[in-house]
Amino acid sequence: MELPEVPIGQELRRTWGDLLAQHLTHGANVQLLLRHPTLAVSCQDVPFLSPKERQDVADRVIAAEAGDEVLNWSAALDADPHVEGGHQLWVAAHPAAEMWAWLGAIKLGKGSLVFATAWQRALLAAMGSDANAPKDRLVLALEAEAGHLLYFRGQGLVLQRSFRLPQGVDPAELDEAASELLVEAVAEELGRSLQFLKQKHRGATF
Repeated sequence: MELPEVPIGQELRRTWGDLLAQHLTHGANVQLLLRHPTLAVSCQDVPFLSPKERQDVADRVIAAEAGDEVLNWSAALDADPHVEGGHQLWVAAHPAAEMWAWLGAIKLGKGSLVFATAWQRALLAAMGSDANAPKDRLVLALEAEAGHLLYFRGQGLVLQRSFRLPQGVDPAELDEAASELLVEAVAEELGRSLQFLKQKHRGATF
């Protein structure tokens, strides 16, 4: 089921809630994978931090980025042998009104939110925790209208670049002509991104 795009607020709560109610059983567990244009993600090399310390560091990160906007945010700590501190702190934030609307829709749909995470972190987790995996990884993610190049160093996201795919090219439904257009678009963005990364992150190998 694909939920329609509607303005954040009561309209979204009602529209999505009514649709979710048709598919969720009462009290069904709901997990959110966040990939929204307003989602901000940052990663920091840190030593081990207690939950209180994680919150303090994340508070400072959010305070520097939020300005006057009210943000909903969360932080998570991952062990990372590739960084000096031994750990990577992920902080994800987005406008609080969005989460309030989403939670309202889930509640109206009789569901219960049990987990939410940024899609970039879920992608990294899906690649596994192979001890022999290279420190520097450049990952291509494709969807119907866009491509994303993500540079992971260890367990942290260093950089993400997004680009539009040629009109009418859907990676899930490719013919020969669309495949050629897709390869051309990806190769162009890959060349541009590698040039930028090698200048900014000298010593990184992909």
